[in-house]
Amino acid sequence: MKMKAAWQSRWRRAIRAGPVLLKPRCAKARPGAGNFLAGLLAVLLIWALSGAVAHAGDGGVYIYTNAPWPPRIIYDEKSANLSGIDIEIVREIAEAAGFEVHFTTTPWKRSLRMMALGTADITSSCQRKPDREKYMHFLEPPYIANSTKAFYLLRGEESRIRRYEDIYGLSVGVNLGYRYSPRFDNDRRVAKHSVKKDEQLIRMLLYNRIDAFIGTEMIIDYLLIKGGHDRRILRAPFAFSEPAASHIVISKKSGLAKKLPVLQRTMKKMVEEGAIDRIIRDYFAALKDGNDPGGEGVPARRSEKTVP
Repeated sequence: MKMKAAWQSRWRRAIRAGPVLLKPRCAKARPGAGNFLAGLLAVLLIWALSGAVAHAGDGGVYIYTNAPWPPRIIYDEKSANLSGIDIEIVREIAEAAGFEVHFTTTPWKRSLRMMALGTADITSSCQRKPDREKYMHFLEPPYIANSTKAFYLLRGEESRIRRYEDIYGLSVGVNLGYRYSPRFDNDRRVAKHSVKKDEQLIRMLLYNRIDAFIGTEMIIDYLLIKGGHDRRILRAPFAFSEPAASHIVISKKSGLAKKLPVLQRTMKKMVEEGAIDRIIRDYFAALKDGNDPGGEGVPARRSEKTVP
């Protein structure tokens, strides 16, 4: 009975203390290892339980999670802060709707799983799909409606692509994992050179290994500015603009879903009054001036919690 009472006391103290972060370590087996493992498992269980109940609805504090995807979501390893376009948009929505957000970063599939379980409340850059609509509310309208795929050439050469037919006869770099436009993707007359990363396309163009490359405008513009290449590589007049709606979404299991009418009105107002365009414009203007648009960003952590 004394042992049981002692464990109950430890359990209550651990719950009051909140989540515990543990760093795994390797060690040789030693006497009492069984008791150590039992205690470790208990603490991990407490952490999981306290993490699960510490999200939606506790004092108006909610959990945002997403994977790093510059310039929308940028995770700084040194400061453990998040910044970026999406972070600024979510912060303005939270301020307008009157709630607080705690930011975490996880792989995208795990983020979706957390939204389905209700262990995360809000995320961004989410495209509407039938399976996702089962467990998330999509705020309307989308804060970004289209995705522009632009062609980039060395300075002085950018006018070579003014219409689609101008890409014939040019060697065009592409990212192997991207889809750009059905016409371009299926056109075998275009001399395409595939790589795995957008950064490789920039280097190939700088070293004259290709004549041009295609990429998502927002991402490539960010990479060019951050790399100091925005004066050497410019966009061509011709580009594709494909529908690719990006939504802010709310978990249906979250207490934040109770604020859905307010959130919908806030999202609509921000889009109609140009607040989203202002955030994007200001972000890139600050980036060109050599400033971190997110300032110090917001504190975040990589979630290591296992999601079933």
